[in-house]
Amino acid sequence: MKWDPGTRNRIRTKVACTAILLGLSIGLNEIFDGSRPFRDWYGLSAYPFLSRIQRILTGWCPFSLGDMLYVLAGLGLLLYFIRLGKSLWRKKGISVLRLSLDGINGLILVYLLFLCFWGLNYRGYRTERDFQIFPGAYSDSELSRLSAWLLDNTNRYHRMVAGSARDSTVLNLLPDQVFADARQAYLASESSAPGMVYRHPSVKPSMFGYLMNYIGVSGYYNPFTGEAQVNTAIPQLLQPYVCCHEMAHQLGFAPEESANFVGYVAAMHSKLPVFRYSANFDLLIYALGELRFRDSGAEKSLWASLDTGVKMDYRIIRNFYRQFSNPVDPLMSRMYDRYLRANNEEAGIYSYDEVIGLLIQYYRKIPGSDRAISRKSNYTPPGG
Repeated sequence: MKWDPGTRNRIRTKVACTAILLGLSIGLNEIFDGSRPFRDWYGLSAYPFLSRIQRILTGWCPFSLGDMLYVLAGLGLLLYFIRLGKSLWRKKGISVLRLSLDGINGLILVYLLFLCFWGLNYRGYRTERDFQIFPGAYSDSELSRLSAWLLDNTNRYHRMVAGSARDSTVLNLLPDQVFADARQAYLASESSAPGMVYRHPSVKPSMFGYLMNYIGVSGYYNPFTGEAQVNTAIPQLLQPYVCCHEMAHQLGFAPEESANFVGYVAAMHSKLPVFRYSANFDLLIYALGELRFRDSGAEKSLWASLDTGVKMDYRIIRNFYRQFSNPVDPLMSRMYDRYLRANNEEAGIYSYDEVIGLLIQYYRKIPGSDRAISRKSNYTPPGG
């Protein structure tokens, strides 16, 4: 294959770009992992500044710019593969090489931007720094006591929202009001940790909401626009806690267990019972799921003491997701599991469950926590 000087120079330029982008990506990872001062600078200064700018730039728009960006990216990727396929079919070696290098450079550039705007937070240990806690082991008795405490809270707040212990919850929540109430919850929780300060909101309903139900996604954070996306097509009971979870991602709490924990802390500072019910309901499901593996008898006993109305809410949500069951869902779950593991989440998709370990450690630090997390306690956490 003979190349003219112009083609040779263009190929060399693309190869040089590949080397530079790859070097920057590797170098950034190495510096972050090897330098505590750089890690602290990123977590305390760089990311908060970048995230704040993103939210200022996107918060004014009533619809999701991130969703639009992904649509455009999908169309661009489709056109790219069509061009690459035509070049392969016509056996145009130079064109195939050029397009291949463009694709490689594009992928590395997206990865580099992902690291700068978000990805490094997976190794930032924010809960350890801001709350002095991290995922760890806990005893069966601690799990049982926490489950009982969450159950008490769930029953109590359900009765406030539904009006009685036997009725299911009927809500009429407007997305914009949920977003505004979630922001108020964060404002009330600022004193609980330095990283809870939330300014310049950018929370949007995702335009893909209904489709997201087929892959079991209740919300997501867009690292390229800084928007928190909430699937407003899920049952309304779940939306307040999902919103608090996604806003925690915006603050840099990247691991899913951390976002679950911070979202719970924020929701429990809300003055609205529906936020507290939403958060306790969600974490109770995690806790009982873990307790089922460790002590199925204790789990059955606790489940029997749930209010009838809470059980009805659970069945409504379970039946809601069953109608979206499809063969693609397990595949998407495996892909997401690998994504999390590639980003320092050793437990993968099960990292969501590790919020239970964080919550137990959180209450270990509170005086009298042995009494607080007990079956008969009326203890209420800070803000509760």
